[in-house]
Amino acid sequence: MRKTLAAVVAALLACAPRAAPDLVLRGGRIYTLDPAQPEAEALAVRDGRLVFVGSDAALAEWLRGARPARVLQLGGRAVLPGFIDAHVHPLAAGLERRQLDLGALSTGEEIFAAVAAWAAAHPELPWILGHGWALPVFRDANPRREWLDRIVPDRPVLLEAADGHSAWANSRALELAGLTRASADPPHGRIERDDSG
Repeated sequence: MRKTLAAVVAALLACAPRAAPDLVLRGGRIYTLDPAQPEAEALAVRDGRLVFVGSDAALAEWLRGARPARVLQLGGRAVLPGFIDAHVHPLAAGLERRQLDLGALSTGEEIFAAVAAWAAAHPELPWILGHGWALPVFRDANPRREWLDRIVPDRPVLLEAADGHSAWANSRALELAGLTRASADPPHGRIERDDSG
């Protein structure tokens, strides 16, 4: 009796419609990087997760009447896994380990507090150096030197942004670098200025 009941439940579940995926890709050359199944024709995504990878024929059977929100016919085009550029510049990474890390902070107030705490904890440092602040934290990605002046008025401060191509300095650092209102932008670069220069 139990075996019969289990078989009936299994048959009913097999016939039940599957929850519809958000996205289906079919008719493509999908590179999975899975040695057991290196290539597929179709895939389905629900809630940001892969829920099916296989052939177009197997996809049709897998869907069992579910209607995906979006279907893309690939027409033989390739699909590759997302690329993540995780790399490090060894010399810079080594130097950064001795600096203030601002990478996990998401507000200006958190950054200001971290700079103040670092400066207080390291009175022996001639420069306050840091890295990792995110450009979107500040309006137009442009924090002001005066903000750092209020926190550390007596020593130069230079904080490199997370993009590795921008830096934020206080007035003392700009003075030591010889940068003034009249300074020209460097080749292929820009000194951000307010309306008064």
